[in-house]
Amino acid sequence: MAVRKTKRWANQNFEKVRSVLGTFTGVNGAVVDGQASKWLDAHINNEWTEHVIRHRALFDRDFIPQLSKVLSVAPEEHFVA
Repeated sequence: MAVRKTKRWANQNFEKVRSVLGTFTGVNGAVVDGQASKWLDAHINNEWTEHVIRHRALFDRDFIPQLSKVLSVAPEEHFVA
């Protein structure tokens, strides 16, 4: 039920998620300076490995439609051959 609610929220608020993503990234996805980048660095250093192990990927595949909206890419582009 939590995943379903999260997906619904993300579908309805993908512009908000995109805006928050913009606080971490600048031109061409480069990480920007500031508190957001400090949080991101800490997350990558302390959480990323566990996240990848848990999902067996860089992201949860169940959220590909929502990620696609946020990133403005087709769902097929999330897969690497």
